[in-house]
Amino acid sequence: MVKTEETTIDSRKVIVVQLPARKSILLKTQLIKLLGPSMIKLLGSIGAPKSKADLTKMLDKDFDFSSAAVALESLCAIISPEYYMGLIVQTMASTRVEVEGKMWEVNDSSFDVVFSGELPFMYKVWWFTLKVNYADFFGMSGIGGLMNKLEATMPQGSEKK
Repeated sequence: MVKTEETTIDSRKVIVVQLPARKSILLKTQLIKLLGPSMIKLLGSIGAPKSKADLTKMLDKDFDFSSAAVALESLCAIISPEYYMGLIVQTMASTRVEVEGKMWEVNDSSFDVVFSGELPFMYKVWWFTLKVNYADFFGMSGIGGLMNKLEATMPQGSEKK
């Protein structure tokens, strides 16, 4: 079932409708291939989670542009700017953002209107869009499942509360 989530980012309304299943799977595959090595650097820069609670806190945080700079530099070094831009626009194809009281659907035509001069805001919106579309990846079928396995290997008493 397709879900819609709404939030406020930097005092602006953002609405995300989940992508259709086929498009979501294709984009998820591209994201994993591209972001995998960069995510390792990002997690290394902010500290690896020691428990499922730590992982949940990390994922629930707002996007922190400064801590992601190393990961973004790594990503940009391996792909063309055009491919990177296309991936961002494709993943935000079901996202609408408020601009001066009007809701704009993010696409090739509207991207500059919505995000010009506001790149940190754009990354926050992208992060929210990724969370809405790929929560399962962060859940038990993805990183969450790996965290369960990691937790099973942790010494007793190491789970943070």
